[in-house]
Amino acid sequence: MDIENKIKGQKIVEIRDMTIEEVEKEGWAWAGKVLILENGTKIYASCDDEGSSQGMFFVEIKKHTYRL
Repeated sequence: MDIENKIKGQKIVEIRDMTIEEVEKEGWAWAGKVLILENGTKIYASCDDEGSSQGMFFVEIKKHTYRL
């Protein structure tokens, strides 16, 4: 599946904490943030490509970096 084309151009409609069910599904110890796109796609950060634990989003706005 071409993931890039599935999410390209989609708007973020919600940012929230992961539910306990989402955390358990991934086998993680704590919840991270989830970006919800207008087509229902969920995006969340992982600390590595194996999905070992949740990760952090870094957001840069006008040369200032924030953690989400």
